[in-house]
Amino acid sequence: MLLVPVPWCQRSWALPVLSVPSLTPATGAKLGKRHRTTTQAAQLLIWLMRRWVPEREIVLVGDGGFASASLGHTCRHLRVCFVSRLLLTAQLYDPVPPQPKGKPGVKPNKGPRQRKLTHRLKDAATDWLNQEIPWYAGQQLTMDVLTGKALWHRDGEAPLPVGWVLLRDPSGKRSPFALFCTDPTVATLQIITWYVFRWNI
Repeated sequence: MLLVPVPWCQRSWALPVLSVPSLTPATGAKLGKRHRTTTQAAQLLIWLMRRWVPEREIVLVGDGGFASASLGHTCRHLRVCFVSRLLLTAQLYDPVPPQPKGKPGVKPNKGPRQRKLTHRLKDAATDWLNQEIPWYAGQQLTMDVLTGKALWHRDGEAPLPVGWVLLRDPSGKRSPFALFCTDPTVATLQIITWYVFRWNI
């Protein structure tokens, strides 16, 4: 989908511009087609979009089904900013600390482990920022917000640099959730705004 502002509506619309069928492995086998997961299909389309518009800024937004470190690496390689949900149990690490010159052995690819987001939610000492954020249908919602930068590590994959945002409803009506962005320099409110846009179909 491509997010487009339209003059007769207060919100942007998401218009379909490029689609591929998502087949089950059984259906793909019947048709003689190699099975691709939704993440693999998204990687293919991102490669294609970048080939078509090599200089344009591209922001990709997906729900939790696309929360993949491998897709994040593809986006960083192709200069695409990627925003999606982040598991509250995600393994987050600090950057690699400076290493002594001439130190033998394998060089680490991540630093000390950060506390899980679930632990931050339970910790009464967590320093939340109470902030008004953009929400669905043009609403403004007051939420507790916590942000940080980390290396997101998943087994079998290289750590992915991300900026993360943890949101908690002070009224308790909504479940807490987290987002990540593959460009750690993007502002918190921008990450949230982009993610909320994904429902504008």
